[in-house]
Amino acid sequence: MSEDEHKPTAQSDSDESEDLDSNRTSTIAPAPFNNPAADVVLRSSDGTEFYVFGWILRETSPVFADMLVIPQPQAPETASHPLDKELVKPPVVDLTESRTTLELLLRLCYPSPTAPTFSSFDDAKPLLDAAHKYDLAFAGSMLEHAIAPFIRDKPIQVYAFAARLRLTDIMEATARASLALPLLWPYTPELEDISAGAYHRLLDYRERCKKALATLSNTKWPTSEHKWTWRACTGCVEHYSSRHQENGSCGKCGEASWFSSFWDDLMARLKERPSPTTLQDPALSDAPALKKALECSTCQGLVHEHIRKFLRMLAGEAEMKISKIRLEIK
Repeated sequence: MSEDEHKPTAQSDSDESEDLDSNRTSTIAPAPFNNPAADVVLRSSDGTEFYVFGWILRETSPVFADMLVIPQPQAPETASHPLDKELVKPPVVDLTESRTTLELLLRLCYPSPTAPTFSSFDDAKPLLDAAHKYDLAFAGSMLEHAIAPFIRDKPIQVYAFAARLRLTDIMEATARASLALPLLWPYTPELEDISAGAYHRLLDYRERCKKALATLSNTKWPTSEHKWTWRACTGCVEHYSSRHQENGSCGKCGEASWFSSFWDDLMARLKERPSPTTLQDPALSDAPALKKALECSTCQGLVHEHIRKFLRMLAGEAEMKISKIRLEIK
């Protein structure tokens, strides 16, 4: 399909297509889109007229800029605007967006844009489509912030939608969020609209993140600095030197068996969900391996404090590794 086929077209009252309902009544949009001094009227698909200033739209959207240079013949009738019956009605441009979507879109264009809020991602999709259609590049960060809850909770749905429009920032954010899900994620209809390549690149990104986290080491932070109880404990670890027992700084005599089990469980969880958020799961505090540590008179008073500190440091290391991996976008 050619680029021209995607491009919105302007349509004046004088050459309105026959398939539009000639008997349709129009309503006036609320402020600030009801100013009788406006120089153009945008009419939604459901008949609401937005009185707007063309220069604002031309400054914010190259698509509107192209659309509004198309000659718009003055309509012969006087204005139907309730605030001024004497003005000649500005040219009318019929658009395919609904009143709700068009109002949200125009509020992004006008000075001091209003950040939209959505109750669901399905509610957000028409505005994201329209912002892409009219090339409102400046609104990208605002819209990404508005849909942040859905990026976190429904990353696959949002990724597929963003991939169709090639919204690269949102694609990267959702790919990152998807790492917190198990691989067999629920089906979403938006997947039908993307290429196999876009889907494969998401899986490839996940696989590279999984391999990166598999290189995490539980010995990166030496016991000499942190004195982890699973290495320093004289009851859980057989030390080969009395010096180790005196200063608790052993890093050469191995580790408690309960910690080895905990580490294996941790790596299995990261393999299933290769995300730093996996290391922040409160459920880790109740891992079966840690219950064994509570049987040790030395470890029981230290294990939860040490594990929390260790997981925070490990999550930081995981974050550094994941941040270096980029989703491939074509």
